[in-house]
Amino acid sequence: MASIQQIVAALRAELPAINVDALGERQAGRVYGVVIDQAFAELDHPERQAIIWDALKKHIPIPELNLVGPISALSPEEAELRSADVA
Repeated sequence: MASIQQIVAALRAELPAINVDALGERQAGRVYGVVIDQAFAELDHPERQAIIWDALKKHIPIPELNLVGPISALSPEEAELRSADVA
């Protein structure tokens, strides 16, 4: 099972400036959340997910990725807009 620390390390190995503060664990250790990086600007959802999963697959054995849940990817601008909507 991939831990949140392993997931953070895998993502930072490929995207050093990525913000992973909004990742968390739910019951049974399932990791989920939102990551933010400028690399996601101008990309559509499938391209963003490909970046995330390619990074994870490079650094974490496939069987351990079974408990990785949904991870959304936003650009810093999108994250700022969403946080303004919530406030």
